[in-house]
Amino acid sequence: MRIAVTINEKGEFTTDFSIPGKFKLYACENSRIMECYTVSYSGKNKGDLADFFINCGIDALMCDQIDHKTHTALSSCGILIYSNNTGKCDRAVMDFITGKSL
Repeated sequence: MRIAVTINEKGEFTTDFSIPGKFKLYACENSRIMECYTVSYSGKNKGDLADFFINCGIDALMCDQIDHKTHTALSSCGILIYSNNTGKCDRAVMDFITGKSL
């Protein structure tokens, strides 16, 4: 599973889907994070964001708050959305992939 996370400079969830945006991408397998890296995104609209996630092979988005248009654009492409997350992203992703949260 590949997970994208909205991230700020402190490594915490953010509600910021502004353009340009910053996401941390995680490749997870067998309840482990196999790879993670931060990417910048500079698309122009919500559809571009969906295309960006599809091209990155993203299966799910973990974020704080998400607006209706972004939710619709991403979920219509089959991307699962887990919102209302707070705190440190790395811990939340580990909890998610090991079944401790969400």
